[in-house]
Amino acid sequence: MSTILDVCKLANVSKATVSRVINGTGQVKESTREKVFSAMQTLGYRPNRLAQALATNKTHTIGLVVSDFDGIHFGLLLKQAAASAEFAKKQLIVTDGHNDPDYEYEVIMQLEAQCDAVVLYSRTLTDDHIQRLHQQLTIPIVVINRDLPEQLFHSVSFQQEDAVKLMMNHLLDNGHRQIACITGHMMNPTGIARVNGYKHSLTQFGIAFNEKLVKHGAYDMKSG
Repeated sequence: MSTILDVCKLANVSKATVSRVINGTGQVKESTREKVFSAMQTLGYRPNRLAQALATNKTHTIGLVVSDFDGIHFGLLLKQAAASAEFAKKQLIVTDGHNDPDYEYEVIMQLEAQCDAVVLYSRTLTDDHIQRLHQQLTIPIVVINRDLPEQLFHSVSFQQEDAVKLMMNHLLDNGHRQIACITGHMMNPTGIARVNGYKHSLTQFGIAFNEKLVKHGAYDMKSG
């Protein structure tokens, strides 16, 4: 089995240079970098990821946490996340929170020791959970599908309330008046925003809100 010293000899460079090339740190000439990679390929040398993590304090791993694997859109999300991680030469750890906010919170905390960062797509975490994560996590986190205050985490989201208004207005413009709404938990912003969009459109068209036409699911196929 080849070692890093074998790579040094074949590429005619120091161990420090090989380490910089492998870890992507420091300044190394492109010609030297190519020599090192060529030597590694010739020797079939693969860096010890555990040793790298201990030396650099980086795992080169990104965690992706979703509330549940149910639904077509999660498949598309996983496919794109895997492609992006591979392009960046990172590993991807994917897990779900079983649509349980407390379990999901613990999953994120457990990933802290395994990942350099976490991408979170949550439909169940409350604002309190998000606040606690901000206070306790020592690694970066990016939240998808959630509009957060700037002082917490970076987030990528879309206007849930406006999306529901577009759907409602389409139905109302086509003459429908008895429109039911199936939403999620009302303990998180997504569920609240969707019901608000539903109510707002009814008000615009002068239609009284009927509580009996609103049902709350758990963001899965069965409850829907």
